[in-house]
Amino acid sequence: MGVEILKENGEHVSVLEDIDGVVSGAGEAIAGVTPDGDGLIVDLKGELLAELPPCLSPLALSTDASAVVVTKTDCGVENGSGFNGVLDVATGTALVTAEGGIGWAGFSLPTAFDGREYVAFTVDDPSSSGNADLASWVEVWSIDPVELVGVVDDDDAGYVFIQPRFSLDGRLLGIGTNGATAMVVDVEKMVKAASADEYIVFNREVHSGNTPWAIPTSDGRLATGSFDGFYRLWDIASGEKLFEIEVGVGLPNRGSGFSSDESTLFYKRSANAIGLLPTDVDEMISLARESVTRTLTDDECREYLHTDGC
Repeated sequence: MGVEILKENGEHVSVLEDIDGVVSGAGEAIAGVTPDGDGLIVDLKGELLAELPPCLSPLALSTDASAVVVTKTDCGVENGSGFNGVLDVATGTALVTAEGGIGWAGFSLPTAFDGREYVAFTVDDPSSSGNADLASWVEVWSIDPVELVGVVDDDDAGYVFIQPRFSLDGRLLGIGTNGATAMVVDVEKMVKAASADEYIVFNREVHSGNTPWAIPTSDGRLATGSFDGFYRLWDIASGEKLFEIEVGVGLPNRGSGFSSDESTLFYKRSANAIGLLPTDVDEMISLARESVTRTLTDDECREYLHTDGC
């Protein structure tokens, strides 16, 4: 167990031993749990910044490491202060308490539209008793001030929401599922109390298998990854598939994301390798043409180059 610190280009920096955790939005702190079950927050040198109350496991850490999403654990501590929600790191008090257990969570960076930081987390239906056939929901909160700004709930969908991820400007929230569907929420519209029909701006089947990764860009594209072996890039407004890359069945279950300028998608290429894919369609086409050893068929030109034929 440990956290390896890498630069954006994949260059190795260091390894923090005996901690498995999540990184702050600013990339300067890590919240994790030691082998003994102690929750803590450390900097990139491994120096202790804060200790979490007993029986809490961190799921996401805010940009400045002042707030952390936690889930309670069965740690055997009689008076453990376990709860599910958002914790103020400095005071150790609960900012938000979730009605059910939390499965996945993510913070935005301070947003471009109002300067606030938001957190989104999935909540397990407390009535489901572990039944995955019952859908969870996603809560979106403002951190300062603490305010519930919206809930994404689709009881009829029959899937569980997975891994909420914000675009880098904080305006869009991508949500994966344990089905073939991905969703995108316009957070700015949600904050203004728009209806779900207005703030859910993308909701469609994107893969043939589980879709844990749905990561939007600030300029309106969506990267999705699925256990069916593909990463795909979509235009959110039109729903058009822009590009796809096949990486192998079961691979996209861990890790993918965009570079700081959103020009490159980092994706899981194999069990031990990370791939880099340009997100500009023209660059993608150029890369594809350089990679193939034959000319494209008319059908391939229609599908990938959006032309009538070759």
